[in-house]
Amino acid sequence: MGKSTQTIDEPKYKMDIGFSVFNCHLNNAKNRAIKDVKDKFGEELFKSKLKHHLRNGIMAIFNEKPNEVTQYFADKVTEYVNEDRIDEPQTWDTE
Repeated sequence: MGKSTQTIDEPKYKMDIGFSVFNCHLNNAKNRAIKDVKDKFGEELFKSKLKHHLRNGIMAIFNEKPNEVTQYFADKVTEYVNEDRIDEPQTWDTE
């Protein structure tokens, strides 16, 4: 009999907010979150509170204290990046 080539994929665990923003290309999270920001806060607040962070590199969002718009954006990105991920299992040491 031949050897099975079937493999079990490793589970994809949820990312924290920093890794989620860094990986905002996953699940189209960045574009989806931008749309959510514009829908909730409007184009003017998007431009004044968030757009410069996106131009300066996505991680620049963490160089300043969060405001309502940047926090909402980062939360939405995290939600979308993690929508198909699971919580990492919790383990314990018995020694």
